Amino acid sequence: MLRYGPFDAGSRAAPHDERGDPQEDAAATHSPLRCPQCGYRSGSRSYMRIHARVHTGERPFRCQLCPSAFKDPSNLKRHRRCHTGERPFLCPYCRQAFSQSGSLRTHLLYKHGEAP
Repeated sequence: MLRYGPFDAGSRAAPHDERGDPQEDAAATHSPLRCPQCGYRSGSRSYMRIHARVHTGERPFRCQLCPSAFKDPSNLKRHRRCHTGERPFLCPYCRQAFSQSGSLRTHLLYKHGEAP
């Protein structure tokens, strides 16, 4: 198991990926736990355990209907919708339904001109 320790307030973590999300970077500056492998920071031990799976490849959350497996339960929950046909995200303008919130956001932007 990976161990995480307090970070040095004088150091700055490298971005977790090439996107360099400024909000994540700002939040990371105030996070007490740091991944020793990549510099990712979080204030939550449970998020750090989930993050560690990026490095270990562990995918403990398995779909009962297909071979897919996931690092955290929310991704499994989202995946299950492809089997159930559930579409909980409804457009308020045209009532079109989507299985993922990001698909609804994209729809709102391109079909109705509404930016989030």
